[in-house]
Amino acid sequence: MTEQRFIEELDRLHAHRGQTNYRDDRETGHTLSDFTLCEDELELQINIKNAGTRFERAIELVGIAPDDCIPIPAYKANAAVEHMPNLLYAIAVDYTLAETLNRLLPGLFSRNETIVWDVLSRFTGAKVRKAEDAFIWSTVNRHWPEIDSAVTSVPFHVVSARKSVTILAKEPKRTPGIGMRAWGNRASAEVNVHLSISEDTTPWSDVAERIVSNGVGDIVEAVNRRRKEWVYDPEI
Repeated sequence: MTEQRFIEELDRLHAHRGQTNYRDDRETGHTLSDFTLCEDELELQINIKNAGTRFERAIELVGIAPDDCIPIPAYKANAAVEHMPNLLYAIAVDYTLAETLNRLLPGLFSRNETIVWDVLSRFTGAKVRKAEDAFIWSTVNRHWPEIDSAVTSVPFHVVSARKSVTILAKEPKRTPGIGMRAWGNRASAEVNVHLSISEDTTPWSDVAERIVSNGVGDIVEAVNRRRKEWVYDPEI
């Protein structure tokens, strides 16, 4: 559902800048990128995320207010920097989405859809996950008008994988398990770097405006911006 909303954002972007197109990567088997913006020879990969669970102990564990805190899986961000260095995360923060969908979907599903979802819910595994994705995509497309009208439209916030990794290195306290002992504090088992929405991310609307005005290359340059600084380089 969040991905479908972002497709609408991409369609609006293309309408305002025709030379900027996008590719749907969700069925390619890649797990890092959902969509790729393409312009001339440049590519800007985008991974869509919904932050649906508030980190209630965020201020205590990572120093960020719960409503201002979003997690990025550290291993995925590192993999992206290595394989897709231009990758952006586009994150929608909606803590009511799961509850809304749980209330809405049973009334939308046909009998066959209900049976398929029940079967998928009973099993796990890589092939089951692929089947779940296919089912969700087709269901969202089929029932999109009803879903769209029932779900709150929240803005997308953007941060690059490269910036996420930079924050991970500079501020290890943002990552329980690295900057502090995690498990004794009942932090998530997945190692996440936690970002501040207000300080670390950029509204997608601002990114889209820059692309319309200056092209995809403007954002690629922003993601890969560098500066000189003194760093420790211990010999021993």
